[in-house]
Amino acid sequence: MIIHIFGASGSGVTTLGNYISKKLGWKYLDSDDFFWEKTDTPYTVKRNPKSRDAEILKLLKSGESIIFGGSCISWSPEIHSCFDKIVFLFVPPESRMLRVKEREAERYGEKLFTDPAIQRMHDDFIAFCKDYDEMKGIANRTIKAHRKWLENQTVEIIEISGDFPTIEITEKLLSKWQLLH
Repeated sequence: MIIHIFGASGSGVTTLGNYISKKLGWKYLDSDDFFWEKTDTPYTVKRNPKSRDAEILKLLKSGESIIFGGSCISWSPEIHSCFDKIVFLFVPPESRMLRVKEREAERYGEKLFTDPAIQRMHDDFIAFCKDYDEMKGIANRTIKAHRKWLENQTVEIIEISGDFPTIEITEKLLSKWQLLH
């Protein structure tokens, strides 16, 4: 079984995906690990889409039970056809942006205030994250794009709207899907 969890940056996709995968003993794959090259300054060099898609498809078709976290709406439709269930997380913008800013501060520490390149990257990322809801044309990943993508999916979709604890969301999902041990 492949469960796809996605939402805006800061909506808790990685936290929830990791938590569920550990609880079930499944593999967790994060879309960022496929979208970006591994570099000293993370999230700066994009991978080739063809090699990215080929790598993720190989893993998704391995027969393993997998939680796949992160937006992939513009990736190969063959990837989307691997999903058995989809979870869409929507967290109110104020809460989500607070999470994003806290995560950025943890990730970059003092460099966020002392390194002009990191500051620019951070400012661009914050603008990108805000555009998810504001849709001013900065981001290609917006609430509108996510909802449009969801309209074309044929598997079970669960939308969780609100700022809920990871444990609460997990118990609700696993109970609904009868995946509790």
